[in-house]
Order: sequence, then structure tokens, then C-alpha cells
Amino acid sequence: MRANEAPDRIGTYPRIVLRDYCYMGCPYCPELVPNDSEFHGIYFTTFQHSEYWPYDTRRKTYLSSTFALGFQSQENIVNQHVSQRIYEGLAYGCIVLTNSRPAVEQTENCCLLVTTREEVEDQMRFFKSHPDLLQERQRRGYEFCRRTGTNDKTVDLLLETIQHTVGVRP
Repeated sequence: MRANEAPDRIGTYPRIVLRDYCYMGCPYCPELVPNDSEFHGIYFTTFQHSEYWPYDTRRKTYLSSTFALGFQSQENIVNQHVSQRIYEGLAYGCIVLTNSRPAVEQTENCCLLVTTREEVEDQMRFFKSHPDLLQERQRRGYEFCRRTGTNDKTVDLLLETIQHTVGVRP
């Protein structure tokens, strides 16, 4: 899954930043979450899929956050799976900080690799003090998502695979 958004809607939603960061999903990498005394954010975790926030709530959370913590499980990293939270963060204008090299590679370096809490905090400080570079990184994320980061693209890839594999035209 990628961002559940029409490509032409990417980058059109108003952003009203209320917090530095957000994370929503399985409890990955709590040791990388920024220090609360300097940074304000949401780190919502659950093992229960039924407790995941609805898409509209997640969208609003990304749109009100500067950074999305795109933490991935070791299994996802080894299998080079990039989860939906990566695409959602980029689609809604966040700078995505991730512990996954495959996520960085598969998003054409739109995400930034972090391996320690200090690296997370340093990246956040850097972009908060360089708004022009923050906006440039947002623009790159929007462009990437419009081109290849939505469920529309996933559907296209599935249909192409079916057509190629069995010779059936959708």
C-alpha cells in the first residue's frame, strides 16, 4: 500500500503545523523518538490493527507535522518492504526520517536515513533552521508521490504484472 490519494491531490492540502513529528503504527524504534524536552510530537503505537487510526485522521496528523518518523521493522528492512507510513508522510508534506535504507533507495532519496536519536534530532534541528531546504525536500516528496507513491500507481503495477504474466488485458 502507498498513499491512498489521487496523484493530482498530492501537495494541495493546506498544512497547519502544530507539532514537530508524528509516528503512527506498530511500536518500532522507541529508542529513536526525539527528546520531549526539545521536540513536540505524537508517537502513537499499537500492535492491534483494529486500533489503527482511520486514514483521514492520519492524513490530518501528517498535515500538522513537520517530520514523519518512518520507522520500519527489521523484517521489513531485510525484505526491502517500504510501508504505507513512508508514502503517506511524503504525500502530505512531511520530511520522512527512517531507519530503512530500502525506504531511502525506493523513494529516490526523498526519505532521510537515521540510525540514532541524535541523528533524528540533528536532522530536525537542521531543517527547522533552514526553511528553504525544508520546502525543497517537501517539493521533492510531493513530486515523487505524484509519480509513484499512491495506490493508483500500485494498481497500475499490479495490472501490468497480470498482463505480462498471463497475457490478459485488463
